[in-house]
Amino acid sequence: MAIREIILVLAALIIIVLSFAAHKNKIFAKIQVIDVDFSDGSILYKIYQGDYSKISSFFDKTVSEINNEIKEDAKKVKFFGIYYDDPAKIKNPNESRAIVGIIYNQVNKPKVSFDAEDFARRHSEYKTAPMPELDAFGAFFPLLSKTSMMLHIARGYPAIKKYGAEKNLMSKTKFSLEIYSFTEKKFFICFPHGDGIENLANLSGIAKPEYKAETKPKTE
Repeated sequence: MAIREIILVLAALIIIVLSFAAHKNKIFAKIQVIDVDFSDGSILYKIYQGDYSKISSFFDKTVSEINNEIKEDAKKVKFFGIYYDDPAKIKNPNESRAIVGIIYNQVNKPKVSFDAEDFARRHSEYKTAPMPELDAFGAFFPLLSKTSMMLHIARGYPAIKKYGAEKNLMSKTKFSLEIYSFTEKKFFICFPHGDGIENLANLSGIAKPEYKAETKPKTE
């Protein structure tokens, strides 16, 4: 077989593999943005400051620490991340702020036996806070691997922001919220808005970092 034919066969195989992976992970599935409301409950969280692209190990450690304690309550909680800063606007990505942890004991949801207050007392980096009722708009995505998750995040945020802009809601938001359901293998990216967000907007306790100056379109 000629070298040219071998290259064509290999290229075809690569395309087939990539197409299968994209289909399996629903990379090209239509993004359905919806309006939702969250019932009130409680959160257990710890604070992160740094480049969002490097949060993975911090998040994995948080999941491991909490899972070691909650055990049989694992199916009754949802892990979450609140991301306060826009990576496209912040001057220094290493100053980006976030909190990660679990949402538990929401109204009309199964209650946990896990004592979050005691856990926070024994682990000084953790804090607890009430989670208020929230209105939000966002979209669900499959949670199958870290790679597919990053691809869905890259596709999802622009689509969700576009929906928010069309509904005149983006100006009413202060952060994005991601909720991860490992048992259901899906996650939800959303932007909460309305009165309830004020109770969550400052939980990092870190001052807002400096943002890039907005560039105005040139006029002739």
